[in-house]
Amino acid sequence: MQFIRTRLEDLAQHFHETRMPIGDTPATLLPSKCRTLEEAVENLIGSLTLADLATLDQNAQQSIEQEFNALFDLCMNSVNMIDDLRSLLMRQTRAYLNQKLGDADVVEMFLTRMQTTQQAVTALQRAYREAQPGIVRASPQFASQQLCILGFPSGEEGERFQVVAQKAFQGLEVVLANHSDEILVHREYTQVPLIELPQLGVIAANAYDAISGQAHFTPHTRIDIVPWSEVDQ
Repeated sequence: MQFIRTRLEDLAQHFHETRMPIGDTPATLLPSKCRTLEEAVENLIGSLTLADLATLDQNAQQSIEQEFNALFDLCMNSVNMIDDLRSLLMRQTRAYLNQKLGDADVVEMFLTRMQTTQQAVTALQRAYREAQPGIVRASPQFASQQLCILGFPSGEEGERFQVVAQKAFQGLEVVLANHSDEILVHREYTQVPLIELPQLGVIAANAYDAISGQAHFTPHTRIDIVPWSEVDQ
């Protein structure tokens, strides 16, 4: 029993050490009356009752019995016990909290945070600029071949959001998509010639030639492919 207790204590310590830092960004959408993401998390944790914790415990126990027969067997026989149990507990906790939270109205969060229509327009325009593809240099040639997707929830709130988006993206060709749990601005350049990629520039070509000249070494990850074709100029 002491061995099992030690392994569970190791798991608890692992949860503590691997806790991800909570950071806010201008794009973070929060429930009303929450000023920071950490405050929203604390409010959610504070809303859990003893009945919630008991339900979580029962769900975890059922999953352990289904996957590992019993907690005793998991602790005694699993080489990757900490990772296995941690993954199981995370899945169960995430599923339960998602059910408890229900569907979040991200459009309402966005419009509430922005306060005015102009602030909302400015935020969407900033998101558009930040979504510019960075793998190739910006140029009018690529801009004319751009695909831009705006994702947001459908419904009455979505119609309100679409009015704001039309003002923000006036003059741009934007594809609208149903996205239930977030507001998404996606941009990509289509039909980019391979020669325009920085990975295929002069510096990369020189590095490739230098590596290829070394004995018993290949720059290719696919060592099963012997002939490689040149990139057309």
